[in-house]
Amino acid sequence: EEVPSVAPVGVVVARSSDGLSMNISWPPLTLSQAGGFVDYYIISYGPVGDSTRQLLNTTQAYVVVSSLNATISYLVTVGGHTVLGLGPTVSVTSSPLAGPTAPPGSSMLTSAIAGAVIGGILTALLVVAVILTILILRSKRKGRLFIGTNSHDMSTKNGKPQHLELTSIN
Repeated sequence: EEVPSVAPVGVVVARSSDGLSMNISWPPLTLSQAGGFVDYYIISYGPVGDSTRQLLNTTQAYVVVSSLNATISYLVTVGGHTVLGLGPTVSVTSSPLAGPTAPPGSSMLTSAIAGAVIGGILTALLVVAVILTILILRSKRKGRLFIGTNSHDMSTKNGKPQHLELTSIN
């Protein structure tokens, strides 16, 4: 037995469609590459630029990790381990989701909903203002007119001016 002489080659990191998990896979080391039998593979992962890492051991040539942040990149490192220790490792970076897609519950979705609600409220207020304007203009066109030009010849009742409805004669 020996420590593996090479790192796993062809490591593939595939993010899920929502970006919250990733499948990490690689071709298993051969007996000659591993210097014997591989007891397990060690996988570490964490946000790029962050020293915090999660460690996993697996006897398979793949692993699925979840509970990720869809908006950040992760650094993934894989290495084979024999009874004599860990061999060379290889690192691969996974990218965050591309484009404007965001995970459910994100502030982007919340902002879009809030914008739609505010837009709807403003539209409703505009419609009410237009209807009130039309009603006011129609009431003025009906011809309500006060009779008289001063307080002596103005028709009053209980101290309030009276008005007459004008109708057209056809």
